[in-house]
Amino acid sequence: MRYPSSARADDGYRKKRSTHPTSYCPVVVPAQAGIQRLCGVCHWIPAYAGTTDFGYFKSSWLPVKVCNTSSWCDAQTSFGVRCYDAIRDNLTVFNGEAWPTLATLNAHSQRHELVNHRGHPIRFVAPNDDESIAIHYEQRIAETGEIATRENWHDFFNATQWLTFPKSKAAISEMHTRLMAAQMDGVKVRTIARDVLTLFDEGGVIVASADESLLDHVRNFEWKKLFIDRRAEAGRNINFYLAGHSVLEKMLDPFVGVTAKALLLKVDNNFFALSHDEQLREIDSRAAAWLMNESSLASTRNLHPLPILGIPGWFAANESPSFYDDAHYFRSGYSRDRAKSSSENESA
Repeated sequence: MRYPSSARADDGYRKKRSTHPTSYCPVVVPAQAGIQRLCGVCHWIPAYAGTTDFGYFKSSWLPVKVCNTSSWCDAQTSFGVRCYDAIRDNLTVFNGEAWPTLATLNAHSQRHELVNHRGHPIRFVAPNDDESIAIHYEQRIAETGEIATRENWHDFFNATQWLTFPKSKAAISEMHTRLMAAQMDGVKVRTIARDVLTLFDEGGVIVASADESLLDHVRNFEWKKLFIDRRAEAGRNINFYLAGHSVLEKMLDPFVGVTAKALLLKVDNNFFALSHDEQLREIDSRAAAWLMNESSLASTRNLHPLPILGIPGWFAANESPSFYDDAHYFRSGYSRDRAKSSSENESA
């Protein structure tokens, strides 16, 4: 997803601009569902943002830490963390000493035979000056297969996302384009459906399990039950596949607060007997079908907040059970729901 450097009132976004240190960024908050936008000052995606339904943070203008890993060579160590397992095969093919060029990305696109939803071959191309508006970016992918790509981490992880989850990515651009075309002429209001698409595209994680009770722990914010009591089942009865390219970027320099939006998939009992590639193909196909279904896009709560630093093997500090005592990060529910419940209890 490409974001404009300035937000407009007619697409439902508010923006605060200010001068700030390199390592911090003013949060850019959408009027509807907490979609992140590119900061017009430092040109980084904020580390987290939103209405309370997007994540865990109430403040609209909270200064947050962003990735400061600028060296391609330095990042090779970060790539060894298990959060990159889903895209690992598409990381190791690149030369660890040099940033991949557009020609390199396109060579891998051809090898994977990547196409968009309409069958056009995917090509990574240099952006033009007039392609800073998101509508142009999505339509260009859906109509031509061309993906405007800059030399930065955000667009690199977008490319690896295409290589790993091609059907899901094709579904996202196709649905954005269909939804924009369905709007009345002149109406620029951002819809909830497009917010859901962007939440997954930027911050998505696919959670697969044959055990519905494990998925329920995510739905019900039961983090200690999931990550402590049933810790041994991670990778065996439940697995996590990081898909969103913004959150992939954040994990280069992780901090407590990084939260993804989970698409929960109930899989067959033999799913974990499949090879890694077979698992990826299955969840990619199912995620694409989910994204193409308008009922899936009816509410941002169809994707579930997941504090991914709690996933075993993804963050060293979570080896200690006390890590999960941080109630600000491992919330017990949506802030809005908890506030409503508290108000109702006081009234009673």
